[in-house]
Amino acid sequence: MATGHAQLSEEQPREIDAMREVLRQETGHEVTDAQASVALRAALEAVRIETARAQLGVELVKLPGTVPPGAARAAQATENVWRAIEAESGLLASTQVAELLGSRSSPAAARSLANDMRKRGALLAVQRLNRYVYPGFQFDFDHGSVAPWVAPYAELASEFGWGQEDALLWLWRPTTYLPNAARPIDFIDADPDMVFDVARRAWGVAW
Repeated sequence: MATGHAQLSEEQPREIDAMREVLRQETGHEVTDAQASVALRAALEAVRIETARAQLGVELVKLPGTVPPGAARAAQATENVWRAIEAESGLLASTQVAELLGSRSSPAAARSLANDMRKRGALLAVQRLNRYVYPGFQFDFDHGSVAPWVAPYAELASEFGWGQEDALLWLWRPTTYLPNAARPIDFIDADPDMVFDVARRAWGVAW
């Protein structure tokens, strides 16, 4: 999925021209627009990575005691899953959910609709940037409805003490309980009962 801060093309001629000048001064050679664009994208990506590291550092400083290196890696791995979910199926805001489900209510009422469904386990949500968003794979976009497996899956997760965020992440991660360590999400629409059975076995393991 394209990200605005990392994508450059002919729409940003000034930035590309500036990079061409920098490269000319540093190398003594003229470069093409395409070469300058590649260099600029690489520079922006480096800035993005460094910014992400700085933000992570700020959050880690707030934690008491020593933070194991694995904790940072685990946090980044989880974030990568959410970004993959957003790229593949979308993360819908509450107003988008209401629109999809055919609500004609006011924005405040629309937000309340999704929130109420989340609280009673009729929708699964994750909190990101101080708001709840709803992964798109739990909706039938053609019919403007919630997939029939969502409520029973939410109930099953609750029975095993799993929060909605962990239950959503589990669907997206490969598991050895499925052939070829497949992802549950790839089977749940076609055979939800099979996925529920796999979840019971996976979540019921005592360590």
